[in-house]
Amino acid sequence: MSAAELMYMLELETKIGAFKRMIKELLQQALIEYSLTDKLTSRLQKYRLTEYGKAHLASMGAGKRWGRAALTN
Repeated sequence: MSAAELMYMLELETKIGAFKRMIKELLQQALIEYSLTDKLTSRLQKYRLTEYGKAHLASMGAGKRWGRAALTN
């Protein structure tokens, strides 16, 4: 998923500090991973859900957005 898609799921409006903090948190919790693992700063970088991330999202219910509060569950 692209950064824009991830921003939508996280209910963020702009790609600034809050977005970067959320990406870091999601990576640390192993909910997402980089799609280009050898080029972390590439402008083409995207993210993908891990199996754990898919299970977490499914446990929240279909079609839900993560939002900030969901990361603490």
